[in-house]
Amino acid sequence: FTGPNAHIGDPQAVDDILTFRATITSMSDSFSANYSPVTMLGRADTNYHYGGFARDGDCSFTVYATTRDELKMLYRKLNYLASYTAPVYDSNSISLVAPYLRLTLGDLFTSTPILLTSVNYTFYDSDTTWEINFEQDPNMKQVPHKVNVTLGFHIISNDLPQKGGAMYALADKGEYDANMRRAQDR
Repeated sequence: FTGPNAHIGDPQAVDDILTFRATITSMSDSFSANYSPVTMLGRADTNYHYGGFARDGDCSFTVYATTRDELKMLYRKLNYLASYTAPVYDSNSISLVAPYLRLTLGDLFTSTPILLTSVNYTFYDSDTTWEINFEQDPNMKQVPHKVNVTLGFHIISNDLPQKGGAMYALADKGEYDANMRRAQDR
């Protein structure tokens, strides 16, 4: 995950970068069209007016701290990820600003803008071990070494959503045309 200003391939961009060494347990992506019924004079059947497009996703993954030293950074990143569901307060306005992230996950999503709608952490299950801080180290916390993370999000997309368009970042820009044909196949 990166903040909105960081883009892959732009070394000058400065923003949040949250990387997790994780095991992905599930990933889903749903596409929906919004239609409103329209009744027309002289027709018994209902017609429909296309009203828009929406795309939502969710992802679950498990993060592990394999050493005591990884715990503090892991929990800082988890805390910061959850904070992307809270607003940004602008001192020049009374309105709340929604923060967004960019998701990179394999070649499916490459720096794709998302709005987090939910972040859920499961801290305990049958095989979770905890740091007990036996040495009474003041910098160490008593926390689980394993956290299951479930995210819900709206996908904004880098490309204009359109019939025949690119829904996934499976190739470099320019490799496909609007009909999803490779440039060399034309």
